[in-house]
Amino acid sequence: ERTDGILYGTAAGLGFATMLNIHYVVDSGGVDLAMGVIRVVVTALAQASFAGISGYFLARARFEEEPVWWLPLGLTVAAVMNGVFAVVRGSVTRTGSALAGHTANPWYSLFLAAVVAGLVFAVLMALVRRSIQMTIGAGPELPPAGQRPDAGSESGVVLGTGAG
Repeated sequence: ERTDGILYGTAAGLGFATMLNIHYVVDSGGVDLAMGVIRVVVTALAQASFAGISGYFLARARFEEEPVWWLPLGLTVAAVMNGVFAVVRGSVTRTGSALAGHTANPWYSLFLAAVVAGLVFAVLMALVRRSIQMTIGAGPELPPAGQRPDAGSESGVVLGTGAG
């Protein structure tokens, strides 16, 4: 189904986020537990969302007649969103949220990163709802009223209905 692409993309994004978080902890020589947990959660949410968007584009390409540029567009959208997320999180972490007039405080950067990740997640949820509606609308045709689904089977095998 169309939603499977989103789910598989999200799972791949969580795997990628896990590797990013391990890399961050190892490179930092350890992290403060409170800040580490927040960063892990925000990174996981963001990467799962970006990869879910890639999965959406992949699923649309699989189940619909999309132009040849559709998949590269999906990859580009996810890469740009990931880049914007990384730049915003990195610049706010280094400057200490100078936009808000505060001194260096990592909580502000993580709050901003969480907002960006949450917005992408909201877009992803809207895409999931749209995908589900498209799947429901393109469901299998039902046989005419009163006709069994296995009627006219060429195999000669009659499937039981489970009744009686």
